[in-house]
Amino acid sequence: MYCNRRIASFGIAVLFSSSLVAFGAQAPAAHTDGHALNDNDKEFVMKALKGGMKEVQMGQLGQKRATNPEVKALAKTIIEDHSTANRELKALAKKKGITVPPDKQMVVPDEGMSARTGNEFDRAFAQAMVDDHKADIAEFEKAAQSATDPDIKSWAAGKLPTLRAHLEKAQMLAK
Repeated sequence: MYCNRRIASFGIAVLFSSSLVAFGAQAPAAHTDGHALNDNDKEFVMKALKGGMKEVQMGQLGQKRATNPEVKALAKTIIEDHSTANRELKALAKKKGITVPPDKQMVVPDEGMSARTGNEFDRAFAQAMVDDHKADIAEFEKAAQSATDPDIKSWAAGKLPTLRAHLEKAQMLAK
């Protein structure tokens, strides 16, 4: 009798799980090895994507509005490096089962930067890059140390030298 109940329970579980698959239910985000992805890792990925989009948008604004050729050069570098990092992170997120919203849904305000001109814009842009990159470095160092997913941990650690180079250049221009 006990054995018949266990078999019946197993049969119901199999039937239920196959029904979920048939009706398109999706499993939670998971590693490629089948373990659920840590919420902190997911949060880092989403924050890094949004921050990367903000950097690209700010870089585009810097390309248009900066008057100092060095600020324009920093803006160009930021666009290139953060665009590459965003593509890599989107691919990693997809691999990990994280749904990434379209770029147009991740647009962030320019914090009043578009109203500035000339030297005022250049100084404000450089200072914004200092502030953003200090915050980014802190987040990436944390992920490089404590992310539970080895791919996310490695990706974060690999981006730190570029973020530090951006910070150093922005600090020189903000003086």
